[in-house]
Amino acid sequence: MKFRYCLMLFTLLASLFLSADEFDLLRNQYLKTRDFTVNDHAAEAWLKQEKPDGSFRNVNYADTDGGRWDLRRHWLGLNTIARSYCFGGKEFKHNPALRDAVIRGIENWARHKYRNHNWWYQAIGIPLMSSETFLLMWDAIPPEVAQRFRTVFDRSKIDMTAQNRLHLAMILLLKGIIYRDDRMVREGREVILSEVAFAPSGKEGLQADFSFHQHGPQMQFGNYGLAFLDSAATCSGLLRGTGYAFPPEKRKLLSDYFLNGMRWVLYRNLFDFSACGRQIVGDGRSEKFRTARSAMLEKMDYSSIGTEKAVRSFFRDTTALEGNRLFFRSDFLVHRRRGLYFSVKMCSGRVIGCESCNRENQLGVDIASGVTQFVRTGDEYLTIMPLWNWRRLPGLTAIQDQSDLTPPDCRPFFRNRAIGVGGVSDGRNGAAMFDYRTGSLSAHKSYLCFDRYVAAIGSGIAAGSDAPVMTTVDSLRLSGDVFADGKKLGMKNYRLSKISTVRHGDFTYRFPVPTNLEIELAEKSADWTAIQPSYRKPGVTARLLTVSIPHGVRPKNAGYCYLLASEKVDTGHFHRLVPDNPAIHAGYDDKAKLGFALFYQPGSVTFPGFGTIELSTPGAVMIRDGKLHFADPSQTLGEIRFQINGKEWSIRLPQGDDAGKSVAFRTLNSPENRRFP
Repeated sequence: MKFRYCLMLFTLLASLFLSADEFDLLRNQYLKTRDFTVNDHAAEAWLKQEKPDGSFRNVNYADTDGGRWDLRRHWLGLNTIARSYCFGGKEFKHNPALRDAVIRGIENWARHKYRNHNWWYQAIGIPLMSSETFLLMWDAIPPEVAQRFRTVFDRSKIDMTAQNRLHLAMILLLKGIIYRDDRMVREGREVILSEVAFAPSGKEGLQADFSFHQHGPQMQFGNYGLAFLDSAATCSGLLRGTGYAFPPEKRKLLSDYFLNGMRWVLYRNLFDFSACGRQIVGDGRSEKFRTARSAMLEKMDYSSIGTEKAVRSFFRDTTALEGNRLFFRSDFLVHRRRGLYFSVKMCSGRVIGCESCNRENQLGVDIASGVTQFVRTGDEYLTIMPLWNWRRLPGLTAIQDQSDLTPPDCRPFFRNRAIGVGGVSDGRNGAAMFDYRTGSLSAHKSYLCFDRYVAAIGSGIAAGSDAPVMTTVDSLRLSGDVFADGKKLGMKNYRLSKISTVRHGDFTYRFPVPTNLEIELAEKSADWTAIQPSYRKPGVTARLLTVSIPHGVRPKNAGYCYLLASEKVDTGHFHRLVPDNPAIHAGYDDKAKLGFALFYQPGSVTFPGFGTIELSTPGAVMIRDGKLHFADPSQTLGEIRFQINGKEWSIRLPQGDDAGKSVAFRTLNSPENRRFP
């Protein structure tokens, strides 16, 4: 009996600690999760740049830039050499010269302990890059060298929130593998698992609508949210098949985050510009797409969770996803049909729209002020950001003055004072409403998403500035001839009166009420430094089309209405309802039997074939084939009271982290609905 208990105790203790073979297994599985590009020619070039002390001639060790710190390239060089040492051609693989070069580089950093004023490099950036070097080289690095470097790894301590915390935990896990420390591996894993969860109410991280917040209530799909997905997927693959594998429910939640959240902003191998956060320069949109694809197709462990087929199907054709997704926690709406992508990014007194850190996004103060994208080919807005007039972004209503366009550096910034921001969606179609108040400018701006076209409505536009106010319909790459009411336009600026239709190639901007326009067709050239001074790569030259609606100086109640659609799409069934009421934006497609009414103030709207809906509070209503959906964009109401053809009803609204979510008015006898006598 005593022997049996001793045996059981020994077995239990053995299960709690990793063996040397298991550390080797974890290291090998880590390498399988990495998308290593082996370039022996680049490795040879880095070898020639290395000096006897382990530094590189082509790295500026005096650089202090907090965004694109040049010293990170020290580790780019070491990792390039290490990849060739592990996986290169015959002359490179396991070549002692490459091994010694990597060791010299590690020793150099361990001696000098380089630092940047941006905490991220010490705590996350350099530990992540250097851990790759150590795991590639593995036993080729002498133990005494690894020990001397440990103080660099030890700068990374678990703290912070959301993705930053997950990154720090991942570094601890990797450090545990490098130093063969079971305790570190376990502790890192547990913290990672704690972050793969819906964030507590009001906290950063994964939100109830499957968006992602970091740096306050701010949507971060393409920055921290992408790093969250990539890091967690990497760790799930790294620990696959071991006693430390992620539980199925955690992997399922991670997969759901992609399917219900991030994939909605991926289209034609690109990340939506509006979802990229402050990182918007160069080829970043393509790079971010590749990161998401690699995370979900090459790193993620799908064992027993049943979602791999859906993920792989999406990546086979990213243009096929259809539906409408309102991210009510992030003031962001996406509308998709096969071969069509539309998004609008907004902000409110609840949601931060933008940030600038480390001198990134230096012109982006308005990128969440109703900025839209209507994409079909994927080329429409590709790499044209340096060429934009950032007061004339697509969809933006703005004062054309000389005010600073830089968001405050690394601190909460609520551009919009209003809270009536959100929309209504049934998952197939939807609409966004944007009550906008910033400085002296105020406006109601709405976006009604029908099947293959979008109606944009603005009203109540007022400003106290002596500079003119403009609403920009679009600003994109010129890809075909441009006609205004049938007249072909050349490469110059135009001020046109009472225009009904602008056609660009096979795309049409339709104005139901003839509208005065300013149209610019111009070839432009610029580099990226105005957006991010440290990004000094080659600039961009392209021909742009910009269509804007002038509202004049100090407008008091200006407005607009325009439709965005392919020329082949029939928009003739669209009818704007109550156009004379600036507090209600409503439209109806009589062929689709689909309509929206966005109430910035209480009022009523009559839908053809259905009757009159009257709301006693602001709110959003959608009607399809006589079925209703309601939402409260202010996220303050417990219920919405309304009348249908004079009969009074109320519907209970989602609360807490689901506030702002749409709810169906299912049947008149549904327990969610209550009729008043």
